[in-house]
Amino acid sequence: MGLFDHRIAPDLGRNPAMGQFGATSAPKTFYLKNFGIGLLLGVGLELLLIKSGYYQVMKDAQARDLASAKMDMEEYEAYLAQKKNEPAK
Repeated sequence: MGLFDHRIAPDLGRNPAMGQFGATSAPKTFYLKNFGIGLLLGVGLELLLIKSGYYQVMKDAQARDLASAKMDMEEYEAYLAQKKNEPAK
């Protein structure tokens, strides 16, 4: 028995929105067709990105950023080593 069972709480009355926001009763073929269309569009987009070289460009950009960060770290370590070898003022 639910909270809005009329036998338990008859004074609440009927909810006018009851049943208005539930799932529709569309045929299964509707959902299957839309799933197939979405799947085909997703596969097509992935193939387009692969064939256009987009992923290679992103991979190169990440490698460049990583090399730049590593070079910055090496420069910082060299700076620290230089500071360590300097006599105290």
